[in-house]
Amino acid sequence: MNNKNKSMIVIILVLVIALITLSVAFAALSATLKINFGNVNQTVQTWNVGFDTTGSPKAATASGSSATGRSCGAATITATTVTIANTELSKPDDACRWDLVIKNSGTINAKITGITATNPTGTGVSCTGSGAQIVCGNITYTLAKNTGGSTLLSTSDTIPATTGNTLNVYLIAKYTSSTPAAEAKTQQNASFKITVGQN
Repeated sequence: MNNKNKSMIVIILVLVIALITLSVAFAALSATLKINFGNVNQTVQTWNVGFDTTGSPKAATASGSSATGRSCGAATITATTVTIANTELSKPDDACRWDLVIKNSGTINAKITGITATNPTGTGVSCTGSGAQIVCGNITYTLAKNTGGSTLLSTSDTIPATTGNTLNVYLIAKYTSSTPAAEAKTQQNASFKITVGQN
């Protein structure tokens, strides 16, 4: 063998030994980490949020100086819908309040995630507002958390999932003008849609 071939063999051997040494050194500086799961169990959960239907139909609480020109229709309640019968509000301070309860009988915490108001229709009806309160001419419609109507229902309201936990909601329709109605008007089909989601 000539010197060139011997040099080549020596270089190859040196490279092989260097690679083996690096592999051993790398193996000495590495570690294997493992993550193992035990059992992943699923327990039964229930979603059951709706209006409390106890005592439906529910009479309204009327307020105002006299019953003349004022009548409050009863609320017919199902788990998903409240329907108010015809109501008459005609003079200052006339108001009707329906005390409603949203009940969480499930095992999952709930939260109000949306409140959408639909303005009523009718001749000469002009409305402002949205969410939990709309003002239409002389009539104000309110979804509140207190009987006076000053604290509006909001998307920050929660209904925890303890058996039968509730959120009191007060639906209020009020005549807001300082003078009695000068002409007959009818507002039709005002509504609120409350969306409830997981909290």
